[in-house]
Amino acid sequence: MALTKQELALFANKVMSSLNPYYLFDDDPDGLCSFLICNKHKPGAWSVVKDNPKVSKLYAFRALNHDSDVAFILDKPLIDTEFFQTFKRSIVWLDHHPVQNISFRNVTYLNPRISKPSDGRPTTFWVFKAFKTLNTAKKRSSKLNLEWLAMIGCIADYYLPRFVFKLASKPEYKNLMPKRLTIDNFLYNSRLGLLVKLFSFALKPRSRLRKRIIKELSKINTIQELLDEDIAKLSWTNYYRLINIYNEILNKQAFVKGKLLLLVYNSKYSLTGMLSNELSFKHPEKLVVVCRVSKTKYVCSLRSKHFRVDKVLQKALLGVNGSGGGHEFACGANIALNDFEMFLKNLERALKT
Repeated sequence: MALTKQELALFANKVMSSLNPYYLFDDDPDGLCSFLICNKHKPGAWSVVKDNPKVSKLYAFRALNHDSDVAFILDKPLIDTEFFQTFKRSIVWLDHHPVQNISFRNVTYLNPRISKPSDGRPTTFWVFKAFKTLNTAKKRSSKLNLEWLAMIGCIADYYLPRFVFKLASKPEYKNLMPKRLTIDNFLYNSRLGLLVKLFSFALKPRSRLRKRIIKELSKINTIQELLDEDIAKLSWTNYYRLINIYNEILNKQAFVKGKLLLLVYNSKYSLTGMLSNELSFKHPEKLVVVCRVSKTKYVCSLRSKHFRVDKVLQKALLGVNGSGGGHEFACGANIALNDFEMFLKNLERALKT
């Protein structure tokens, strides 16, 4: 196990002993589900960290304004040094991205890759396991049944945890499961995949509606309540509005050249990650690049089943006004408008080497 029982219990104890926690989490289902599980155990104030992999000092001020004693940072790969310098109270950072060097004494940094660099299991998995570990250590049973939340967060982050196979035999989950229990079938050939999109879309609207949807999701206690469109009314209304936009973009004619599949679209909604994942499922032999055009840059998501995307991206960024990074087979990048053609040429060249 990459995170020890002691480390998992430490995280859960930090949550439970906090007086006024502030949760900061990534704007994807893994980050959202990690937060929702924590918030079920210990309600607190929260913010979604959007449009930037780095947590800035702006969020430190938000935590201080709430007079929070602990800031919990979930599923974020980077934190600005100014955040640490501004929020000098306790910080607990649980993540599964590449390991960062932390020198601040008030920070508890938990990452499975510290002891096992190849272990990129989602933050949701570790949060769920942390509270289970704490309950086991204290020989108590939890009244909270949050396997459904953990399942959505893990599968959304392309990880199939063992407990899903046990859930598959339960009556309330049978209609959600695909015939063959593979991660791609869960995501694209089952009703559970629809719920993954529901959670992804929950993070897309403007701030006020997004807060209302997340507040609604935080009150849902079972998978049956989530499926009930009267109970989860805001979430489902938002889903039906965005799925039409999503499918229209997904079905656009993509540019294909050799090993590269490129889809460029213009929309106020950032759907690049979801689109690139689904296109990679449909075209597993390609390096899929989905780009959204903004005023000053292309916001890109890169996916592949076979190519080391992180290495290809590193080569493609040489001499380009842009930045990017991520996991071995899934990365994000921001490319200046004027340098996009050079970026594409670099990509094609990198795929040939």
